[in-house]
Amino acid sequence: MNVATDLQAWLSIGHTHRQAGRLEPALDAFQRAIELWPTQPSPHIEAARIQYRLGRHAASRKLLLDLLEMLPEQAEARLELAEQARLAHDLEEAEALFRRVLASQPFNIAAAFGLSQVLTELGKVDDALQLLAELGQRHDAPPETSARQVEILRRIGRWDRALLLVRDASADAPGHCWLCCQLAEMEMLTGHDAAAEEALRQPPAVSPQDWASVFHLRGQLAELQWQFDAAIEHYRQVQALTPKDVAVCNNLARVLLLSLDVPGAREQLRQAARLQGDSFHISHTLLSHILDEYAIDAVSFGEMAEFCRLPPAERIGPLLGLVRRAPDYTPAAITWLIALRQANRLPAAAPAEPAGDTRCIPRRIVQYWEPADTPADLRRLMQSWRDANPGVEYRLFDDRAAQDFLCRHAPEALRAYRRATEAVQKADIFRLAWLFECGGYYADPEDRCLASIETLIPARATLALYQEDFGTIGNRFIGAAPRHGVIGRALDLAVEAVNRGDRDPPWFSTGPGLLTRAFAQVMADSGLDLLDALDGLVVLGRGRLHRVVTFHCRIVGT
Repeated sequence: MNVATDLQAWLSIGHTHRQAGRLEPALDAFQRAIELWPTQPSPHIEAARIQYRLGRHAASRKLLLDLLEMLPEQAEARLELAEQARLAHDLEEAEALFRRVLASQPFNIAAAFGLSQVLTELGKVDDALQLLAELGQRHDAPPETSARQVEILRRIGRWDRALLLVRDASADAPGHCWLCCQLAEMEMLTGHDAAAEEALRQPPAVSPQDWASVFHLRGQLAELQWQFDAAIEHYRQVQALTPKDVAVCNNLARVLLLSLDVPGAREQLRQAARLQGDSFHISHTLLSHILDEYAIDAVSFGEMAEFCRLPPAERIGPLLGLVRRAPDYTPAAITWLIALRQANRLPAAAPAEPAGDTRCIPRRIVQYWEPADTPADLRRLMQSWRDANPGVEYRLFDDRAAQDFLCRHAPEALRAYRRATEAVQKADIFRLAWLFECGGYYADPEDRCLASIETLIPARATLALYQEDFGTIGNRFIGAAPRHGVIGRALDLAVEAVNRGDRDPPWFSTGPGLLTRAFAQVMADSGLDLLDALDGLVVLGRGRLHRVVTFHCRIVGT
């Protein structure tokens, strides 16, 4: 008998079954290979991986430990144990296992990548970046080394450093599709649309997965530019290549909804639910709630759809009239704001005046964090606002300080604050009350400041907002002069909703949905020409804002 030949045959059979998703036959083949050659590492490791995928974690671990007992320095088995420990959130064991491999094999790429991921999850971000930087200095370091650094920098909100790094790395490895996609994404996220388009013009894509990534990015770029038809086309191409991609279903649902194709959006949500094993029920996501809001008023929806047959500039006036007639219909306000953006009528950031100029928005920043225990990562993010804005007053409020402030300045808001059932509603109410009474900037504590906000907001601005991917006005970053009408209207609506006991999700009752309605209502009620009504306002696009502020930075321990 030719044992080597039989071993390779069983391994080949096992790999074939595994690639076809037939895990039990694959496991049988690998176990047969183990019987033929008990000291051969590969069948042990493959069988352990199959056992783990089948949920038999103890059996998987035993296979790996048995192999290590025979071959104590078998690196691949130790790497598999380390990855399983990471997936089980035993990060200390995973770190120790990865380090043991690196101690005997200092240039083991898989161990270095695994350790960098574990260090990031432990909050040791600087250590992870240093490890990858040292690895990247080797002449034979793979391009993935830079790609992983970019991923970490993006997760912690250092998009400025990530952009510089990925520009250099992609120039050094022009044929690397992952880096090309990272470059396009970072250029797009920071408002460099032309550079993103150039990166995606002739991508080094080879596999269907490569092309799916490229089309997905093209769709996201079209969305950022409010070109919904193009975005839909690109997302459909992704679905053709990767029909089980839940993310593209959600992206398509959002763009179809904003294009007023409610049935199409609902079908995409059903598809996403099916892919996640949720039968035919649409998950209770924010997107599903927004979709329901579009369908709740058939008369207003019909008017809105008719107006949207017009070019963007011509639909602005009729849509604002609809806002006036149906002020509580959030989709009317959203669609009006989208028309303003598509017609290039929303006032954007202007070159900032010298710092000594008198500013309409007071030079102060406030943040709110309710839990008493503040993770170290969060404290560093909060510190970024002070570091990037020297000379600007800064204050952090907790629950007690927020209630003291509301007691003195906004008793009705205090009542709503205390009645609010969710922490996010409390933060929403406090930020509106503080901005209305004092003026200044509110910044979400989970966001990072990269540069002075005064480089973004002109001195004459009385209100500084930004527009989200739903077309709505976001509330993670707001600047306002004291007693601004939009903030006052939003505060009144939020307090009324909570004190009335409304059961709407916070997004509608106190968050971006509410702020969007308030903005549109004030403009509709002003009786002014649009240019006059928008005078002194800044509504930033996300790309421009992200050069100064990055959202949803990763926080360890929350």
